[in-house]
Amino acid sequence: MDKKVFKVIAAVCCCLSFSLYSQDLSNARLRYIVPTRDTIRLDSLSVIPGSVEVRAGDSLLPARYFTLDFSKSLIWFEPSLLKELDSISLQVFFRVYPIAFEAPLF
Repeated sequence: MDKKVFKVIAAVCCCLSFSLYSQDLSNARLRYIVPTRDTIRLDSLSVIPGSVEVRAGDSLLPARYFTLDFSKSLIWFEPSLLKELDSISLQVFFRVYPIAFEAPLF
């Protein structure tokens, strides 16, 4: 009887340990976008200010080419940049808060 109880407890613990690793607890995000329009929503959660990097290939895109609304998680690109980057994929790395500040509270 004791061996059966031990086996059941070991099986339950094993299953619980696997389920703990299924959640991604990181707040880091990486999006690949093609700027075909001036405004793009990055995520459903609010972006942490100062955490955004936009890359075109290996080069970092200067901040003067885009504007961010951190609470709404929106990015706007300059019209001149949209013409230059026709169908070029950009990498956007950013971190998010665990909540959306623009979401209704009730």
